[in-house]
Amino acid sequence: MPQATGDKMAGIPNHPSDPIPETVTLSADRIWLSASWADGRQVRLTANSLRAACRCATCTRARIDGLPAQESEMRITAIHPHGPNVGRLTFSDGHDRGLYPWTWLLELGATPPEYRS
Repeated sequence: MPQATGDKMAGIPNHPSDPIPETVTLSADRIWLSASWADGRQVRLTANSLRAACRCATCTRARIDGLPAQESEMRITAIHPHGPNVGRLTFSDGHDRGLYPWTWLLELGATPPEYRS
């Protein structure tokens, strides 16, 4: 299982058939999350976009109800492994229930910001 090492995930198993990133890092200001894969794919996503895209039940309900779900300068305070294929992010507003499959990060990174939910 991957181990959190400071602002990086280390020990992530790398299998060619599994889209598991080799590295997942936070910027010094904790506003950006970057991930890179062995095949050269990379994503760089903001804490605000990741928090807004959270698919947990509470955030999904808030979006349905039209409630704002985040502060304006969101930061990622921690990355926790949740099995080999998923990361659980903790945000500066205290939210830590969202699970972010590494494959979904690739999808989010490929989607223009105006179409992310």
